[in-house]
Amino acid sequence: MCTCQNYLAGVVPVSAMPTWLKGLLHTTWKMGSGQLHYSVLEESQHGSFVGRIVQDLGLEVSELVPRMFRMLSKEEEDYFEVNLQNGILFVNSRIDREELCAKNADCVLHLEVIVEKPLKNL
Repeated sequence: MCTCQNYLAGVVPVSAMPTWLKGLLHTTWKMGSGQLHYSVLEESQHGSFVGRIVQDLGLEVSELVPRMFRMLSKEEEDYFEVNLQNGILFVNSRIDREELCAKNADCVLHLEVIVEKPLKNL
């Protein structure tokens, strides 16, 4: 199992962030399971850096388009997007913690990453 923790824009370590400010991204591997965790500040603007997801998954940027890389979420809105030119995960839409998680202490957003040819469910 792989647990990776990144710094938000290289400035705020995950461990230093209060729980109510965190949003986490979880992914699972087809062969076994693992998770990537990224923290995102509430009210982050469109384009805010989240993490180097392609690198963290052990993929090459050149593989993304030919292998039909995509992310799926249970949320109605696409809060995150991956730049297919550089493999960076960024905020696509403003995240309102109160709207998403109400009074829960932890606010977690789950995403599934799919890469085809051959099919890999990450």
